[in-house]
Amino acid sequence: MSSTLSVGPDDLSAAASASRPRTRRGIAGLVPAEAVKYAIVGFSGIGVNLAVMATILHQTALRDWRASLVASVVSTMSNYVWNNFWTFRSRAHSGLTFVRRYIVYLAVSLMGLAVTTSTYALTSHMLGDMLKRHEIAAVLPVSHASAPTSGAPGPPASALLLCQLAAILAGTLCNYLLNRTVTWPHAEDR
Repeated sequence: MSSTLSVGPDDLSAAASASRPRTRRGIAGLVPAEAVKYAIVGFSGIGVNLAVMATILHQTALRDWRASLVASVVSTMSNYVWNNFWTFRSRAHSGLTFVRRYIVYLAVSLMGLAVTTSTYALTSHMLGDMLKRHEIAAVLPVSHASAPTSGAPGPPASALLLCQLAAILAGTLCNYLLNRTVTWPHAEDR
């Protein structure tokens, strides 16, 4: 008597997936949960950044790259804490390592901070030049409340916040790629 063993496609895919290490997936199984958490923390950081930037723009005469720098530093500190204790919880740092890794995080984030600040400086400068040439004056009215201390009208605070948002997005990509591998490396990468 002979017996036949029948193996179907479902059996093969189940066997293949059992041999691979499992990775937790977020959004419809396409994106790692860690990346989704990093994005959520990043969005909260955008909120912190823009809130600090709006406060600076409305409470001080500061309108240049220094306002962007202060807003970015504050949001970077907030993001480190959230990423350490939530996003990378399985690799979280504590005690003295938390402080040392914060220094590493800041060093790594300097690249993203430079990207954010220089993107803001470039976009806000280009916007100012366009306003001077009156190319977009009808679309983007200049308000006296948003004028810089030099007395010349400048871009309104709302336009500067849009410049900051574009700058944040550019810096975020740089930060994720570097911090995922340098600040919170997997054990096998250390």
